[in-house]
Amino acid sequence: FASFQTTRSFDGMAPPSSDSTDKNLLPLVARIADAGNTDKPWVWQLAAGYLNMLDKHYPAATSYYKKAANTVPKDHLPQAQFRLLRILNTVAAATTIDAKLEQQLLHDLNWLHDAQSDQSFRNNDAFAWVRKVMADKYRRAGERVKAECLFTQPSFYTSNDNAEALKTFLAKPNKTPYENFLASLSNTKTADIFDFQAVQYCMNDRLDEAIEALKHAEPGKAQTILAGNPFNARINDCHDCDHAAAQKVKYSRTDLLKKLKELKDKITAGQDVYTNAILTGNAQYNITHYGNARAFYECLIYGSDQSEPWSIDSVFRTPLTSMATAIKYYTLALNAAQTDEQRAKAQYLLAKCQRNEWYNHTVYASEANRFTDNDHRPDFTAWSGFKALKQYSGTKYYSEVLKECGYFNTYIRKNH
Repeated sequence: FASFQTTRSFDGMAPPSSDSTDKNLLPLVARIADAGNTDKPWVWQLAAGYLNMLDKHYPAATSYYKKAANTVPKDHLPQAQFRLLRILNTVAAATTIDAKLEQQLLHDLNWLHDAQSDQSFRNNDAFAWVRKVMADKYRRAGERVKAECLFTQPSFYTSNDNAEALKTFLAKPNKTPYENFLASLSNTKTADIFDFQAVQYCMNDRLDEAIEALKHAEPGKAQTILAGNPFNARINDCHDCDHAAAQKVKYSRTDLLKKLKELKDKITAGQDVYTNAILTGNAQYNITHYGNARAFYECLIYGSDQSEPWSIDSVFRTPLTSMATAIKYYTLALNAAQTDEQRAKAQYLLAKCQRNEWYNHTVYASEANRFTDNDHRPDFTAWSGFKALKQYSGTKYYSEVLKECGYFNTYIRKNH
């Protein structure tokens, strides 16, 4: 009978609704269970209870489980199955989860958690379902931290208040046994939140806070070496080229933040604003999804190994592809430029940002665009950076862009 349990319905999300079950099945199983004249009445009683639970007839399910209490064999698997089904019914039936129910469930939840190591008793999907359903009930009641501990959702971290609340909960001394259980289930640990916040702060140009936050991330993560030099910029983005290039200095994530702080301090002091702003803009560009230093933002919460923007969770796609901070510093460099060569470079680097923002808003703005026929969409548009760069046709940098950037070359040929 153990094979009957979770394999039929639980996929970590929810059991099937009554619409997906045969309408004749429950009355048939109930009649057999009520008759009580089979060799194994407990099988039919548990089956009747389970089917009633699927139809949201929770009191009826409880009634069948009470009958089964006297008939289920004392053997390990039947008893485990019996206990599991009662847990599922209790969780499903609860409209909210209060302190009394938490205490009622704690022993069973610990048992179900530990039972996952029992290969003879298949229950992993059932435990995932319990966590998901309990999390949904907590979220509806406004208990977001408890919900996040049970079943993580990326959208939780779009609010820094939520992230801080989870940090506070995880660090809380003298937790109750139930709180300790929830904390043990949390996929996100305190160091992961600090890691995530360090990236957020950096991308929003809050460097002091980023440096402080990264100190509390896992040491190994804080010292991750970036494959490419984040302070360099190519005319054509080529991450593999940047990663293969010889580097006099190898930057870790911590080193990057410290260097950015140093550059920002020099800009504030008015020291070689053009150069320092270009270098800062390059780094802020490269730590986005479009740059050569994606490893800077890769962490438990943001995710990793994202080969294209669609791979990024939708709630994080905007912050990880935004060019806002890079544009801020390239614009600062443009305003501080003293020569046409400097102006040409700043305009082109701004055009790269404008290109990425164009993709963000036309291609990656919604999931629906992922499946749209793109055959009739233009490859590029006349970004303002291209238009401005055209006036510096006498510069060496202009010639290099014309040679290496096919988009710009096409733009010039069409607008000669």
